[in-house]
Amino acid sequence: MGKRGPKPGTGGRPRKDADPQVKKQLVNYRMLGAPVEQCATLTGIDTATIYRWMEQDENFCETFKNARENALYGLENTLFKKAMAGDTTSLIFALKTQRREKYAERLDINQMNRHVWMRDEPMTKDDWKREFTSMGTPAGPTDSIN
Repeated sequence: MGKRGPKPGTGGRPRKDADPQVKKQLVNYRMLGAPVEQCATLTGIDTATIYRWMEQDENFCETFKNARENALYGLENTLFKKAMAGDTTSLIFALKTQRREKYAERLDINQMNRHVWMRDEPMTKDDWKREFTSMGTPAGPTDSIN
């Protein structure tokens, strides 16, 4: 390094060394459920630094990933306890996500091999005519629509 900063071509500020205490803080925040970006902000480092440390340190990478999994297990456990205690919202959420085939809200899109389009606004008479015509059906019922 010269008197006026880094040598030409070496670029940018020096990289932050992997401080074990900062890594421990990152893991603790992650165990509380904080996303990577929030972990970075709380410890005063850049998210790119976290990802670089994860690439360079297999043990830190595994510990950091496991911390997130542990946070998610905690959430699942809390949801399960609330559902088993009779909390209606928790019951509905748990059943819709864990038994999708039975409890999820769904729409049968393919009725009689015809496409059903979801629209934000009501269909006009001309829209209905186009739909019937595109299915090879005469304008039919739309003739009675005002």
